[in-house]
Amino acid sequence: MQEYRIKPYIILFLLFLVAIIVVQKTGQPGLTREPSIVSVLPQSIGQWTGHDILNCVNDKCRSSFLTRDLENTSLCPQCGSELDSLSLAEKNILPAGTVLRKKLYENVLGNSFFVSLVITGKERSGIHRPQWCLPGQGYRITGSRVVEIPVQTGSNVKVMLLDLTREDALQKEYSLYAYWFIGNKRETPHHRWRLFWTAYDGIFHGASQRWAYIAIMTRRKDQVANYEEELQRFISELYPVIHNTRVHTQSEKE
Repeated sequence: MQEYRIKPYIILFLLFLVAIIVVQKTGQPGLTREPSIVSVLPQSIGQWTGHDILNCVNDKCRSSFLTRDLENTSLCPQCGSELDSLSLAEKNILPAGTVLRKKLYENVLGNSFFVSLVITGKERSGIHRPQWCLPGQGYRITGSRVVEIPVQTGSNVKVMLLDLTREDALQKEYSLYAYWFIGNKRETPHHRWRLFWTAYDGIFHGASQRWAYIAIMTRRKDQVANYEEELQRFISELYPVIHNTRVHTQSEKE
């Protein structure tokens, strides 16, 4: 007799089906589970110094700047309009209540990591798989794998790594993109498991899970052998700084 493997997506679909029935009969989950993470990015991480990214809110300008390059962090040096931590595109796309933090971290050698932290708001659609948007930015995903990185808390964190390339007439750019999701005492590098735990908590605990999405990207003009090793060291130092075990569950009815 032939055995059939039940794919995770089928199980996920069934969970969502049950969740819909439960919500229709009992109403929306009354509890919000906060992610086990802080809502800000540190000013420095080891040898790396962080710089905030500000965006011009003028639709005709839309320039972006690092705070280290600005004399006045309130006004755009090109058009005089206001500067904001969110770009116009991000304001239009992200649901209300979504938290977004971005920094560029640099060391004395000139190497850099771009770090973004997104935490969903009341609407849980503020984060998605980066495989959806990276091709639209001109990147080609040439490989993906999950790596387990030891962190200073004594545990390990599983991170999804994407190998990226992007080229124009002048040069070819090589990039590494690392990401993972953090919920309330849950972590996963897989989008499908984030959806699974969201449905599971809603069905069996009556709780709405807020999720955080952490992404780190590094760019190089050539394939440097050790830049994945450098990325892993950076994550091992970043993780204990942003991880927060003092999370809480609150009632959305309060």
